[in-house]
Amino acid sequence: MTYNKLMAFALLAFLAGCATGGDTAKPPENAVEGQVLFTSAAEVPDSPIMVLVPRGLGLEKNESWIPVFIQGTLNSRLKKFSPLTVLERQYVDSIFAEMKKSESDFYSDADYAELGKWSTARYILAGSVTKSGGGNYAVDLKITEIETLRVAASFTESAAASELTAGRLLNEAAEALLKGMDVSLTDAGREALYKSSSSGDIALARGIIARQGGLAFDALAAYYEAGFYNPSLKEAIDGLSSLLNEISDVNLGESLRADVQLRNKWGQMINECNAYFLANAPFEIVYDSAPVQSGELNFQSATIDMETTVALVPTAAFKAVQSVEDGLAATGKKKDWGFGEFPYNIKGLQPAFTVELTLTNGEGAVIGRQTCSFSVSVNFNGISNSPKGQLIIPRTEVKTVRFPGIRAGVLKGEIKAALTQITYDRNSPLKREYFSRLKISSLTDYLARLEMPPLDMVSVPGEDFLISREPVSYRQWLLIKLWAQDRGYVFAGGGEAGNTGSVFPVINGMDLPVTDLNAESVLVFCNAYNEYLGKPPVYFYRPVENIINFMPFRNVEVAKDALSEDSENGCLMLPDDDEREAAEAVLVPSAYLGSEFVGGWEGYRAWSGPNWNSRGSTGFRLIMETE
Repeated sequence: MTYNKLMAFALLAFLAGCATGGDTAKPPENAVEGQVLFTSAAEVPDSPIMVLVPRGLGLEKNESWIPVFIQGTLNSRLKKFSPLTVLERQYVDSIFAEMKKSESDFYSDADYAELGKWSTARYILAGSVTKSGGGNYAVDLKITEIETLRVAASFTESAAASELTAGRLLNEAAEALLKGMDVSLTDAGREALYKSSSSGDIALARGIIARQGGLAFDALAAYYEAGFYNPSLKEAIDGLSSLLNEISDVNLGESLRADVQLRNKWGQMINECNAYFLANAPFEIVYDSAPVQSGELNFQSATIDMETTVALVPTAAFKAVQSVEDGLAATGKKKDWGFGEFPYNIKGLQPAFTVELTLTNGEGAVIGRQTCSFSVSVNFNGISNSPKGQLIIPRTEVKTVRFPGIRAGVLKGEIKAALTQITYDRNSPLKREYFSRLKISSLTDYLARLEMPPLDMVSVPGEDFLISREPVSYRQWLLIKLWAQDRGYVFAGGGEAGNTGSVFPVINGMDLPVTDLNAESVLVFCNAYNEYLGKPPVYFYRPVENIINFMPFRNVEVAKDALSEDSENGCLMLPDDDEREAAEAVLVPSAYLGSEFVGGWEGYRAWSGPNWNSRGSTGFRLIMETE
């Protein structure tokens, strides 16, 4: 097997969750799986627009990614929420390369005519981002029609760094610019716009800047991170694939000089890897800010016990390390070149520390305080009979933190948990500054960074339905479940990533199939997913015996023996045995599932098991009827 093929296999898991096949059924241009997001004037559709990198003024060197982030975010927003044809960033870069100019150069109106000659664009979106002495960022943008130099839309506003990076400012900019182009967002579109996460765009921008600066490992880690946050970011996939091919190029001949060159190339990559880990803590602390009651109320002491969960979650940096390790192993010269200790030499970056969590009530009073300790560890496992390197397994520690004996009298308003302090082990070789780089997030904020990709629905030859190419992922399950719970849906417990037992969604498991599910919860999930897409429910229940009218099944606790199915075209539902068998040829099998639930509605009715545990690591797919 050639090395390039080996690296292609290393990409498989990442690409499978991010890319779609050519026969994928796509939603209408003005929709996301059926949701209408905008309306527009007749003359606007299909007008090509080029989004330039805004000019950065007053930015620090470590902020050079901000203009690229703004460009990427506006690119994605205009693609999703308008009929405009947004030119791909790679195409825009090629235009400027042909013109022998930098995209980030400052352009006057007179220069736009020249840009128009080199491209197919009708409009240009350009501007600037200026950092003020107070630390705020002023964003000034305008859309100009190339032929007439008419300013079609503009936006100017200043905000704090958090408002810029969280996406609020750029979402407002996108809405204002679209309005100037006679594009109006629907209620669903506006909700989707302001719920869009910027985390993937930030990581992608950092990756682009790192690669431009020659920092291959930093770019590798950033591209992996971008794909984790937003699996639909094609540019991250393309950048990652290109970079992996670049660092895996071994076509240098067999001469001693070529061997030395290749060894030096890998040595530079390893040095970059070590430098990255010294500058960036490779774990994130994620805690659940919503504590729950543990046990029964103690009537004698008038106290209750409460608990919350905190986890140490690995970042995408470990995927980048794995790629470097696999690449070194594929050369067959890892030990000869003196790199036999890689990646063991990152073991010194495995600190021990203690975190403090506090409970506060609705009046802001601290009602509980507890600590728990973490010791970071990374396992390295050899893989026999494989050209790949050792498997790097960062351990995800998940701990339950209990707050015993909380007096009932202080339980006023909403009780919240927060991580208030990190104390590092003084025996650690790492300095205090390193621990300040550990990112801390509530579970709510952590999940808010994730974009949910649409189901990859594929057509089945000779059949009148579509089916999800892969089983429903843990990401899709969790994000739909959280969305639905805010709207009154009630699920049973359960749900994990690929039968791994993970309590927190981790970077290596978020897109594994969801398993360990209560069967009724899956029916509730189908109805919730349909509502999320603006479609009618599929599963109903009869609230009272002998009453004809049925209600949508949104709560697993209602009478389960009085359920029915009533589907319409375009709705998501469970496949039956015949549909699953007919679709076999177009499906991607999962190595993480022992079985999949099939039988559809009739299979569910005939099945007597209390939950899906009895069927092993069971996952499920969904279908959508087309006729």
